Amino acid sequence: MNFIEKRIKRITYVLPRIVLLSIFFLYVVFAFLSYFDYFEPYLYPLALIRGKAYPISRSIIIGPYPHYDEMKKLKENFGVETIVSLLNVKLPQENALYKREQRDAEKLGLKTYNFPMEYLPLQSESNKEKLTELTAFLRSHSTQKVYVHCYLGKHR
Repeated sequence: MNFIEKRIKRITYVLPRIVLLSIFFLYVVFAFLSYFDYFEPYLYPLALIRGKAYPISRSIIIGPYPHYDEMKKLKENFGVETIVSLLNVKLPQENALYKREQRDAEKLGLKTYNFPMEYLPLQSESNKEKLTELTAFLRSHSTQKVYVHCYLGKHR
């Protein structure tokens, strides 16, 4: 084989692999850029950057999306009666998470409320309106233990 034939053979071997790796890499990048839509917040890799739940007052605890076991602990250990979600139910993954949260909370006898906030931009007018509504809600439920969460417990 001459030099040109060897180069063509090499390119036809390498090019499809580069294309496949590029497609996978772009998929991962876009998944992260689109509100982490394809990852569960308590599984790797997001579990590494997930926030921790902590109280900010006697009646309010803030943190990340709680799966069933965490909801159970919040109820049993901290007396949480109400869960407030800041997940944006317009996004398919966050909608699915919120529906699962409602089912799990119902099994445990917890009440759920949703005040959907956008991840970006955080200072948007709709987020400011939801924050005003959330503040009024928390004031009216000040005698109850309330857990407020977003997706990772860090941004919203």
